[in-house]
Amino acid sequence: MASKPIRRSIGAIRSPAAHASILAAASKILDESGYAGFTIDAVARRAGASKPTIYRWWKGKAALIMELYEQERETALTVPDRGSLERQLIVRMRNLWRLWQSTPLGHALRSIIAEAQADPSALTQLREDFLPKRRAWTYTLFDRAMARREISAQADIESATTLIYSFNWYHLLTDQLDNEGAIKNYVAMIVSGMKSEASRATEYGRKHPSARSVSKKNMHPARRRTVRKARK
Repeated sequence: MASKPIRRSIGAIRSPAAHASILAAASKILDESGYAGFTIDAVARRAGASKPTIYRWWKGKAALIMELYEQERETALTVPDRGSLERQLIVRMRNLWRLWQSTPLGHALRSIIAEAQADPSALTQLREDFLPKRRAWTYTLFDRAMARREISAQADIESATTLIYSFNWYHLLTDQLDNEGAIKNYVAMIVSGMKSEASRATEYGRKHPSARSVSKKNMHPARRRTVRKARK
């Protein structure tokens, strides 16, 4: 079987055709062979590109996989503003888990994490470039929620974001992405922890109106005395 003709690059500037072909080849190889079968040689053969071209545009396979992940992920995870932080987080996380399961992106992210354990340059890129881009969408949601006074102005957004990513990556790496029921409870816990005491009390009052109108005759005598003292 004749090999594909080598696609010509145009120096340091990426040829759109060659660039698209390399990413498409990388996606197919990752899907078919996983991280173990993913090599620059295999990508070059499948794409009909030269290895020097690939290494000129990407530092190694980790950088190539990161770009593949970023390109395919961003087009699939756009979530409109639903006016509720809790609802948006649930929908976004469910969509992410389903995307990881139904496309090569789950393999891609596992591969990125694996490569970062053995390659210091891949770890640096993961920590300083890849992760900050991934975390950006949570900051946007939290900023909107803060503007709506859904969460406290003093809420620890950095820690909440880390908790969300820890939860998502744990389920990815342990192959538990079919347990979508866990998302709702986890998100509720995080959002509740970010609310002010006043907003939690208001929300509780909405959900339990009877708690605001307890009659005196139903109160324990000790509670009635406490209420009377508080009002004096």
